[in-house]
Parts: sequence; C-alpha cells; structure tokens
Amino acid sequence: CRDALQCVSTPRKSIMQKTPTILIIDAEECIRYTIKYFLREKGYEAHTAKNYEEALSLASIFSYDLIFFDTIWEMKQCLEIIRTLKRANHCPIAVITASPDDNDAVAARAAGVFDYFPKPLTQEKLLQITSIALQAYQ
Repeated sequence: CRDALQCVSTPRKSIMQKTPTILIIDAEECIRYTIKYFLREKGYEAHTAKNYEEALSLASIFSYDLIFFDTIWEMKQCLEIIRTLKRANHCPIAVITASPDDNDAVAARAAGVFDYFPKPLTQEKLLQITSIALQAYQ
C-alpha cells in the first residue's frame, strides 16, 4: 500500500499559498486519525471531529478548504449538519458512507455535497477526491 502511494503527488504550493486545511468528521477514532495522518503525510493540514458539536466548534474557529463527513447519523440529520457546515465554511463537503443509498446520494447532492462515496475508502480514492475538490473550489 505504501509503495503505490509514493507515486501520488503531494499538493504543490507557492510561498504565497496556504496549505489546504481539511476537516474529517467520523465517529470512529481509528478512521479519523488514519485519514488525518495520511493527509498530513501528503502535505495537507487536517483536523478531526468525532461528532457534530466538535465539527461546528472547529468550523467556527478555522476556515476549511474541504470537509470529509461520515454519515453516522440518519440522513435527515446529516443533511441539516451539511447545510450548517456549508454556511459556516463555504467549501466542498465529501460524504463517506458505509450504507450507500441512491436516494440519500440525491438528497446529499441537493444539499450541496460535492461528492458522495461508499466505504471502504482507499488512500488513492481519498487523494483523488481531495485533489478534485480543492481544484474545483479554488
């Protein structure tokens, strides 16, 4: 897994550009920290939140360039959280789900989600989504 990732480029930045900052919201600590340290290894700044309250608190302090959001709650509650996060940080939100559902994907996109994808999440897919989202919202 590590050898294949060495071929993936890290984000390039000039002296004037800031490092993209990413928020990872997931109830599972091991997932939060795995994604966080992987993104940091690739040159991004990454913060984590285990729940909605932590995410809103961080969103009121930091300006995020991308948010990864795990749908650990019912979709109706997730949509409200997504709308609130979009108001706090005008950045792309990528939804990660262990239970993909076409109706939920449509509802999430209608709420302004940039991307909606199922678990398991590979490191290659995480980098791909990160790169595309950051380029699209520059």
